[in-house]
Amino acid sequence: MSSFSDLPAELVLAISDDLPIRSLNALAQTCRSMHEVLGLELENRLTPALARDILPVAIRRGQTHTVAKLLAPPHSLDPEDGFSLLVAASRGHSDVVALLLDAGADITTTNDDDEKKQALHFAVIERHLETARVLLERGTPVDVKFGWDGSSETALHRACATGQLEMAALLLDHGAALECEGHFGTPLGFAVRNRRLEVVQMLLERGADATVDVPLHVIPEGAPVPPAPLRSNLLYLALNLRRPAMSVPGKWWGSMDAGKKELMVLLMAHGASKDGALALVEEHIVALAEVAVCEPEELMQMVREMVEEVAKDLVAA
Repeated sequence: MSSFSDLPAELVLAISDDLPIRSLNALAQTCRSMHEVLGLELENRLTPALARDILPVAIRRGQTHTVAKLLAPPHSLDPEDGFSLLVAASRGHSDVVALLLDAGADITTTNDDDEKKQALHFAVIERHLETARVLLERGTPVDVKFGWDGSSETALHRACATGQLEMAALLLDHGAALECEGHFGTPLGFAVRNRRLEVVQMLLERGADATVDVPLHVIPEGAPVPPAPLRSNLLYLALNLRRPAMSVPGKWWGSMDAGKKELMVLLMAHGASKDGALALVEEHIVALAEVAVCEPEELMQMVREMVEEVAKDLVAA
């Protein structure tokens, strides 16, 4: 006998009596004739309770055909167990996400911890661009915040912080707020903090404000306030100075690699104030010099030279 397809239907059905439904389904998928013979047997065994057990497994595995079958008549399972959409989004199963939404899943469902993540947040965190696209095209709210206090960041903040250029552009194309404030400021602030040069350039080209001040620290309610400065302009942030009492002391040489210079040039070209950055360094020079392990005058001189070098390049360009 050359294949399963040569088995008599009666024998196949007799064998099926001794197979669990998972094995039976696998056998039914081997060829068209097996599916035709075993299809009714599978349907008869698929009780409502068993269907409900199978659905979350199929969602996790991205088994689109199975999910579609269980959501459609005669099973017509309700996808609203609170987590199905979140699981599908976090795993990047775009087709399953679409099926769940078609079946009535709530696109604003959140997970049950303090971070309050929605499906879009999971898609962005796990870098699933196409899944995010499906959610956005279906009308998911784009500027809802999540985080340990429920308001740390939006999907755009996370995309910018993690250097997801296409994702950030997609979110902006669907109306994400360019100047929305999170714990580290605007999306541009998140990108500058994490040295995401391509994202910084894209945000600036789309009109992001390079003159904003952003927080340097996240201060939980009731926590002691860290040493100043607490906020800075973006050029100061780009200097990447050691933070008083928040960084391990070490010699700061004021190195100017290509990435740092390009970042500073971009910011200054779009209005970031060199005078504001220098004034903030000068105001806190003693504390900054202590953690940079150098004399205040030495640190101030290094910073001035860096900023002036960038300014000269900007004029030359």
